[in-house]
Amino acid sequence: MRKKLVAMMCLVGLCMGILAGCGTGDSDKASSSAAMPADSAAAIGGTSSMAAPAGGDVTELGNFKMETIDGKTFTSDDLKGHKLTLVNVFATFCNPCIAEIPDLNKLNNEMKDKGVQVIGVVMDVTDGKKELTDIVDKAKKIQKDTGAEYPFCKPDKGMLNGRLSGITTLPTTFLVDENGKIVGETYAGSKSLDEWKQVIEQELAKVQG
Repeated sequence: MRKKLVAMMCLVGLCMGILAGCGTGDSDKASSSAAMPADSAAAIGGTSSMAAPAGGDVTELGNFKMETIDGKTFTSDDLKGHKLTLVNVFATFCNPCIAEIPDLNKLNNEMKDKGVQVIGVVMDVTDGKKELTDIVDKAKKIQKDTGAEYPFCKPDKGMLNGRLSGITTLPTTFLVDENGKIVGETYAGSKSLDEWKQVIEQELAKVQG
């Protein structure tokens, strides 16, 4: 009986630790994030160190062609006509990522008139060699359940000119202009709708200035 009690206490402690680490509650949504599991980071060409920022010295995405999870394409040409594109890098196993998607969808809809669009890049749909159909199906369900109307893309072979390489924290989000040039900072962790609006307004002022 004593052994069973100790085992139950350990299990409860472990579960509490996992929940605390994911930070899925609304109160800490703005700063919540999830670490990329080591095997997933390796599969997508990442590293196990956060010493260097994702993408290293990459300053622009160049020419790229990504396939969306519903079989369409999203290319560098789709950046044209948009002053800013918010690129949200996430995974289907990341609860803080999924919790942020409804706000990103609102951001996409509410800031279209200002020339802003949102795209998602689902990092765990491939193991580095082949597409994982079960994960693609999971991503489709997440897109449907969250009501996301913006495209969910699969990483291209070039990892957006290397910009996706080295990401070990999810979600990771960055902005690009219509020519694919990186604008502003890289943001690790999720943010609220109002916080993203503030970021966008600041960066729009720069690109329009």
